[in-house]
Amino acid sequence: MVAQAPYDFRRALPWLAFITALFFINFLTRVIFSPLMLSIESELGIHHGHAGRLYLAFSIGYAASLFASGFISTRIRHRTIITISALGVGAAFIAVAFTRTYLELALGLCAFGVTSGLYLPSGVAALTSLVREKDYGKAFSVHELAPNFSLFIAPLLTILLLDSMDWREVLLLLGSFSIAGGVLFHFKGHGGDVTGRPPDLALVRSIVRARQFWGLLLLFCMAVGASFAPYSVMPLYLVDERGLSESWANELLAISRIAGPAGAVLAGWISDRIGPKPTITLSLAACSAATFALGAAEGDFLVAAVILQAFFSVMYFPAGFSLLSQVFPSDIRSMAISCLIPVAILTGNGLIPSLLGWAGHHGEFDVGFICQGVLMLASLAVIPLLRERLNTV
Repeated sequence: MVAQAPYDFRRALPWLAFITALFFINFLTRVIFSPLMLSIESELGIHHGHAGRLYLAFSIGYAASLFASGFISTRIRHRTIITISALGVGAAFIAVAFTRTYLELALGLCAFGVTSGLYLPSGVAALTSLVREKDYGKAFSVHELAPNFSLFIAPLLTILLLDSMDWREVLLLLGSFSIAGGVLFHFKGHGGDVTGRPPDLALVRSIVRARQFWGLLLLFCMAVGASFAPYSVMPLYLVDERGLSESWANELLAISRIAGPAGAVLAGWISDRIGPKPTITLSLAACSAATFALGAAEGDFLVAAVILQAFFSVMYFPAGFSLLSQVFPSDIRSMAISCLIPVAILTGNGLIPSLLGWAGHHGEFDVGFICQGVLMLASLAVIPLLRERLNTV
């Protein structure tokens, strides 16, 4: 099928909003475990190290699925893959709700990661098929509203729902919403009506040999870790090491994400005006300082650090995806994402939370945050090495 011509931003906005709504459900199911983790730990009798490894189990499935999606999209339209992902997430989430042991939960989260990971390459391909290249920054800023609203809503939803149901029933509810969203997109969605370029070893070698690929890989690893890792352990850290109540910890987690959507939109507009690389530099530098402060601050300064870290952590992604879309041509973009994002997710969504959980098990969450902030700052050294066009593919 031949793709439709890209629309101007205003005309494409309703369809962008539809795709963003599906991304919201996809991301909400991923981040809901952070505010639920205290309840899960209590019921299953596990410690912070075990909790951190649950994120790693999910990330293994997610990363494997992301990589495979680049091959799947050569045979199935991107819009169909988006539908399959939404339905699969709902089914997997319902199955996870019925697990009874730690091993079952870990395996269930790995399977959930597989279904969830199908979305992102096809979602990005569908989004870029709808708008002109000069509007990529604004389009991605709309798309990034989904994770930012998810990060804000997840702890509030947990506070609201846990008064009347347990964590398993929360999973059942969200799984049902994902299935409903997938069905609706199948019949009413728009964008992503083409398949990706058939992959071959020469194509993959060209992508991974490129200096831009490795630079973007490091930056995405740091950015995903900045956005997700502190969030994933924050209630555990605030309750166990800083003495906050569970309700106040989840409320602060939600408060910290209120400005996230504004940060994502602001970053998209800034990226369109000054370019993605300067925007990435500013966002990661500010986020590294705030992440360092998470481990060093106390009292009101700690509250400020939680809020500022959350705000700056989301500003990378509109610029990051805009730069990625400029670097890789449209016919290989989904393959490039399938090579890059799995490693970034495995590192930032799995390894870093697991290491923070290990640090927390030894009473050293603060040291973990300080080390993460230092690594983020060091990653800025690769930015001058990045070019905006890839000539090797």
